This record gives sequence, structure tokens and C-alpha cells, in this order.
Amino acid sequence: MKAVVALAMVVALLLGLSAACVWAAPCAQCNAELPDGAKFCPECGAKAQPANCPKCQAKLPAGAKFCPECGQKVDTSAAPTPEVRAAPGPRPKQRYEGIFPVALYGSGYGPLGEKDLESEAAREWQKRFLETLKDLGFNTIAGSVPKGMISLAEQAGMYVITGGHDPKPLGKPDLTPEEARTALADVDAVCREHKNVIASILYADPVKPEWLPAWRVYGGVWNQMHPDVPLLATYADAAQWKQFDGAAPIGAAQGWVYKWRESTTWEQALTPPVCIGPDCRGGRTAMPGLPIWPWIQCFGNGWGFRWPTTAEYRAAHHLILVEGVRGALCFMWGQPRAGSPEFLANERNEPAQQLLDLKPIVREFGAIGTELLGYEIDDSRPVSAGMGAAASLYVHRTDPRKVYIMIASRDVEDPQEAPISFDSRGEQGITGLQDFMDHSVIPARYEGENVVAKVELQPAAGRLLSLVMR
Repeated sequence: MKAVVALAMVVALLLGLSAACVWAAPCAQCNAELPDGAKFCPECGAKAQPANCPKCQAKLPAGAKFCPECGQKVDTSAAPTPEVRAAPGPRPKQRYEGIFPVALYGSGYGPLGEKDLESEAAREWQKRFLETLKDLGFNTIAGSVPKGMISLAEQAGMYVITGGHDPKPLGKPDLTPEEARTALADVDAVCREHKNVIASILYADPVKPEWLPAWRVYGGVWNQMHPDVPLLATYADAAQWKQFDGAAPIGAAQGWVYKWRESTTWEQALTPPVCIGPDCRGGRTAMPGLPIWPWIQCFGNGWGFRWPTTAEYRAAHHLILVEGVRGALCFMWGQPRAGSPEFLANERNEPAQQLLDLKPIVREFGAIGTELLGYEIDDSRPVSAGMGAAASLYVHRTDPRKVYIMIASRDVEDPQEAPISFDSRGEQGITGLQDFMDHSVIPARYEGENVVAKVELQPAAGRLLSLVMR
């Protein structure tokens, strides 16, 4: 009798395991391993699809709606379409890799009154405009850039971040791959024709959480079309960013937005983190390996934001380098208009004086950022900075002996001598810190295992410092 009971228990256990294995197939959306009995993926939330027929246990082909053996209908409601799932494995190489985008975002790419932006008059204006941007230190133009201007930028060695997406498809909970391909056809054609297009702006305002189901299809289709060109969007926080990236990885982070509110003083505005919403540092640590490109508002538009001073703008650029950004989009170029008089263009739609004043800032920002492309902030080695300064320690990705200290002042009025201190990690030969831009050397000394120095900072300035060894 005991043997019969034991046998029955074994049979029951095997049947239970068999039933559980019906739902043991990898997630069709993110390829994560599903726990036995799981009906939804614990990683991306997609509904699990059975690997075996629930009636006859025959193995089901991917995407099957009916069992090929017994004809049993398979429940695939809310399951993602297999053909749009993101491929497992490492992210493909992105076009932006090796580039530090310093971009100007805008509109109005032609002389006033010229409606045909592909005309000869518009082309001549665009050529002069691109030459001006390059001279100012920008290497990228962003926005709804005319196709002809993209070609001119390519000839000038400049990059493009396209805009103009219609976010309406993301509001469809039952979005199909065919609808997504139709919506993405125009930007797909631009990316195929022009290799200098390094990204495309999906949505400049914070994305809506209810878009996530459609993003699994929309983002998946785009990853099939152009896995090397990310679709950028602004997220409400790092958690939302991670959720969307888990559903359809895009290969790059959209930056957070930084704006000067009318009621905010510079002391408040320039207290790290400087980005509105989630901070750049928090986003960087939440999604390591993905670059952050913040929007930096540099005009007053009458919507509760004010025009920042040149000093505030300079300070913000240095402070976001301390936070680990990989580029920035200056917002925004455009013609003066009623209610928004202070765009970065004059009444002739040419660079306004405010934009021309940014030349030394943009050039320095681009030079420092490009130098740091091979480095990552080492969060395990915090840098102590006093006198209202902020600092980070960058370490080379492949050579830990190569180290930079990025230090920036929040004060836009007074010069300061900021004390800094960082862990030497046992290195005993450090004698000073050398400025990347002017090559001047700051003496350094040891206090126990820490290296200490005093760094002179001009108002709203920053300095990139390398280690000087004995």
C-alpha cells in the first residue's frame, strides 16, 4: 500500500512539473528566463506564451495561435509579436559612439519669407549658418532639419539629431508592427540616406507611462530598422527610463531637461544635480554604459522660464560634466515671435548676440567632453570639494592609471580657491594636478592616503585636471 501511495505521489509530482513546464519558455519580448508557472515576465511584464499545447502537450511553434497537432486554440492575448522583440545579447554599435555631441536644437532653417527650404536661396543661407555653428564650437544640429541641410551638414563634417516624430502611435494600446513601420518610414529613410544622423528625437517632453505597451512594438520595430540609431525621449525619472529601455532597448539615454525658472536664483539653480526631474548622476548609475545628453535651455520663452546669464550657462555646462554627461543639446534656435522674444536668433533669423557670446563656453565644453569619452566616473572614489564647488573622478576605461579630476564652481560672481581631496588608492607618486586647457600645474600633497590640493576657480568656471606623477 505504501508503495502505491509513493508511486502516486511521484506521478502527481511529475504531472505537476509537466504542467508547470507548459509556461517555462523564455520571454518572447526580452528573452528572460521565466519561472515555472509564470504567466507574465518578471523583467518586462509581457504575457508569457506557452511552449507546449495546453491540451496535448505538443511543442508549439513560435507565435502559434493554434496547436498544429490537435487544433487547440492558444491564448496569445497581450503577448508581444515575436518579430519585434529586441534581440538578446550586447547592444549593437551606435553611430554616436566616439562622438561628443554639442548640438543646437532649433527651427527656421532659411531666410525670412522663404517657404521652400530646399531652394537655392535656402541652401546658401544654410551653408552660412552651418559655418557659423562650426566656428562657435557646435558639431551637431538638432530638430526638424530639412533633408538638403542634412546633406550640407554631412559635407561640412557635422552630425544631425533629427526630430519631428508624431507620438500618436504610442497612444495605441493595440499598435501593430505594420502601423509602427508606417509611422517610422520617413525617419527610417533619412537614416538610411545620411550616415551623419546619429539619433532621432522621439519626444522632447516626459513620456507618458501608458505608452509602454505600444513602445514594446514601436521600439522593437525601430530596433529592427536601425539598431545603430537611438530614438531619444525625455523620461520622468530613472525608473521609467529603465522600464522603457527594458521593453525595447534604444542604445542611448535621452538627456534630462535643465531650465532656469523665473523664481529660481542662480545659487538654487546651480546646486547639483542641475537637471530638472531625475539628476544626470542618478540616471547614469541607474543605466550604466548609456550616455546622457541633457537639454540645456538658453532662452527665455515666457512660460515661467527666464533667460540665463552667460555665467549661469557656463556654470551649468561645467557642472553637468561633473555629473557625467556625454554631450548636450542647447535649446533653442528660432526666430523671435510674439510672447517668446528671446530665441537665439535675431529678427533676420541669424545668430543673436547671446549665441555669439557662448563661443568660448561651447568650445571648452566640447574639448573637455571629447577628451573624456574614453573615461567613466568612478563612483567608488568620491572627490571631496569645498567652497561650493563640485567634483568627480574620471578613470580611463582600459587603463586605471589614467585619471582626471573634473571640478566646477557654482558661484557665478566671485573667484574661489576650492580645496579638493581624493583617495590615492595607494599611489604615492602624485605631485600635482595639470589643467587640460592651459597646462598649468597645481601643487598637491598627501594627507594619509588622500591627495589634497587647492584649486583656483574663476566664477562659473570648471577645470579638467590630470595627475602629475613624480
